Amino acid sequence: HEPASPTRRIGPARPLCCGCDGAGIHRHDGRVGLHRNAGRVPRVEDVPGVADDQGVIGRRVIGQDKAVKVVSDAVKVGFVAFSTAPRGVLVAFCDEQLKFGDQTRKALGKATYTVKRAAAANEFKGKSGSTLDIPAPDGIKAERLIVVGVGKAADIKEKDFLKFGGVTAGKLNAASGSVIVIAELPDGAMQLDSAVAIASGIRLRAYKFDRYKTKKKDDEKGVLRADVSIAVADVAAARKAFAPASHVVD
Repeated sequence: HEPASPTRRIGPARPLCCGCDGAGIHRHDGRVGLHRNAGRVPRVEDVPGVADDQGVIGRRVIGQDKAVKVVSDAVKVGFVAFSTAPRGVLVAFCDEQLKFGDQTRKALGKATYTVKRAAAANEFKGKSGSTLDIPAPDGIKAERLIVVGVGKAADIKEKDFLKFGGVTAGKLNAASGSVIVIAELPDGAMQLDSAVAIASGIRLRAYKFDRYKTKKKDDEKGVLRADVSIAVADVAAARKAFAPASHVVD
């Protein structure tokens, strides 16, 4: 019998569901119930020690013992070292002079000449937020190279990095798969906050609310699945810095 109150009994046959707040309350008759929350997202908390190799933090619904990952269905974002070999899709940043940072030039190798030729053919000037998309670039093992312009270094503002992340996510598609984003400007590695903003921008741009839409099959055209790795100087520090921001973007 369902009690005539904003609570209900739970047990093996009536488990906690996602439509309930995990904060238990005690009724005057000694029973314990849970607040209903009209289908709103349940409160979650971090689970210490639960994370994957990309630093995606494990979480659980308060009131449940099982840890679950709260991540985007379409795009996962983590951090790797600069030394990680380019694969799949490679994303690099350049200024209006088409200059790259040291780590980016090292990753690109002979593909830097490919960028110059493609930029000339496509009139790419490296302006802030502009992109140059090169499929199957010569001189590199990556299947696709995306160059994102940052404009003049002196004019870059902190909010621009969130935009750069969004621009990057906007270029991804169903065939993207593995993606490496080199978090470096022409004058050196991005600051930690800037790299975190790039990661946040990617996640925010990739978000889709499609609960009430017909679900597409994984192999159906248009279904975005990407594993994005942000290449940084200090992986551990980047993961730690991104943890609070990931709460917001989730």
